[in-house]
Amino acid sequence: MKIVNLMRPQQKELTFLFSEYFNRSFIEELYGGDLLAAEEVFSSAYTQIIEETNMAAALFAAGDIVSVRKIYHKIKPLFGYVGLTDVQDYVQSFEDSCKHSENSDQLRPAYESIHSIVGEAVVRIQQEYERLKDFNKQRA
Repeated sequence: MKIVNLMRPQQKELTFLFSEYFNRSFIEELYGGDLLAAEEVFSSAYTQIIEETNMAAALFAAGDIVSVRKIYHKIKPLFGYVGLTDVQDYVQSFEDSCKHSENSDQLRPAYESIHSIVGEAVVRIQQEYERLKDFNKQRA
């Protein structure tokens, strides 16, 4: 019986290094090297964050601070799942601001700040998702 090596000669093990914006050690521990799972989570987090923040914008314009706070509370864990733990902390601070604000005018600076932070995070999540997708295709 002959044993055949199915590995291509000179095939190197590919490794993926998450971008500097992400908490690399947290992500590596969370996914344990399962980059297909990471790709799926990045994709779904991206989609959900966009949908929820669009809804939050409309609610904020209507002055519904309670519902805005609930939306940000709902999306907060998504930033952890993609390794943006600092953004998760900013969202928590915004939630706290919502609890102490009496109206949307008073909350406006905090809302504009979190809206900007989350907007930047969404771009990074989408870029990292594309990188993961491309990397996983190369490995397939």
